Amino acid sequence: DMADWMNIGRGGLLAYRTALAVTGENIANVDTPNYNRRTAMLQETTPGTGVDVIEIRRAFDTLLADRSRTADGRLGSAETYLTHLRALENRLLPGDGGLPDVLDTFFDALDGLALAPADQGLRHAAIGAGQSLAMAVSDLARGLQTLGSGVSAEADQAAAQVTGLLTGLADTQRKLGITSDDMARTLLLDQRDGLLSDLAELVDIEIEIGADDMAKVRLGSDGAGPIVLDRAASGRVSATSARDLTVVQADPDAPAVKMTAGSGVLSGLADAQGAVAQAQRDLDGWAGKLTAEMNTLHGVGLTVDGNTGGPLFSMTGWTATPGALMRGDAVAQITAGLPDVMPGGPITLVYDAAVGPWDARHSAGPVLAQGPNRLSLPHHRGSDSRTATAGGRGGPNRRRAAHAHPHLQPQTP
Repeated sequence: DMADWMNIGRGGLLAYRTALAVTGENIANVDTPNYNRRTAMLQETTPGTGVDVIEIRRAFDTLLADRSRTADGRLGSAETYLTHLRALENRLLPGDGGLPDVLDTFFDALDGLALAPADQGLRHAAIGAGQSLAMAVSDLARGLQTLGSGVSAEADQAAAQVTGLLTGLADTQRKLGITSDDMARTLLLDQRDGLLSDLAELVDIEIEIGADDMAKVRLGSDGAGPIVLDRAASGRVSATSARDLTVVQADPDAPAVKMTAGSGVLSGLADAQGAVAQAQRDLDGWAGKLTAEMNTLHGVGLTVDGNTGGPLFSMTGWTATPGALMRGDAVAQITAGLPDVMPGGPITLVYDAAVGPWDARHSAGPVLAQGPNRLSLPHHRGSDSRTATAGGRGGPNRRRAAHAHPHLQPQTP
């Protein structure tokens, strides 16, 4: 009858109005990041009674999304590493007044002094050139230290971003779990997938999407990493260094996990930190060799009074950094002698609350010295001392590792 025809027509108009709204939304959001095109799925109702919109389906390809996130992670890693590598390269490249020029000036001064050893003016010129060389080495060492500190600070920020994204993902999935409207759900799914893409730019992740559209996220790419998102529960990530991440899982009863990022910005920062650390070790080795060889040569010479020459350079600048198991507050003050009589670093200071005294351990493992708050390490000759004064409070297993960074100091010959 007429009423049936009117109902059929009304139902069809409502269905196609919804479909037209979906088309308009697709057009309006064609350039919107993380937007996925929608399609209104129509289905005939009881035969002969019209059509209805049964689903608004997203044009979303899970495999393509996984590949895109993988590519984003690799790009984030490469770009981050390249940025810091360029900064390191700029710091090391020779330039006017740089370390190579200062080194040439120093050896030129020594060549001039060799022609007239008794000339006081040439002696002072050589000392001045040595001071300039020491300043150049120290400036470079401080510059590398600044680069390394910058990388560590960026790692802290990136880890905080990871935690923030996980919190946002958990909140989005909480809303998704209580939303039944198709249009609202598609918006939430787009938001969720956008957050997942942002997360993949920072760290490598594995994603499992359930039949209810809920995502489970693991860190790492082997499928066995810690679970940091499970429905509306999220974990958190912190960085003790660019390479060392501590992961608290979504399940509060699950153990915390230590890991290194395999891709993403955090991976690029880990590689950058490694490059800076290698440059520091290379500079340490070069400065130590220069100091030892120059002091050896200078030691066989004579002063204006006919006495045997002393060391021309000394190498200082040992610094204390927290160890991986540091759980309390501690301070280490280190006084070092000449580099050729100093034990090779790093030296690790370990405090055991159950026993009491501090241990000073060589990187190879043996205990070099023990004491309640002052440790004197063994030396190889003379009375050169290397002492460590440590103090602190809190729980056991507090550690401090001393790492040498070159700061040459010229001595009057």
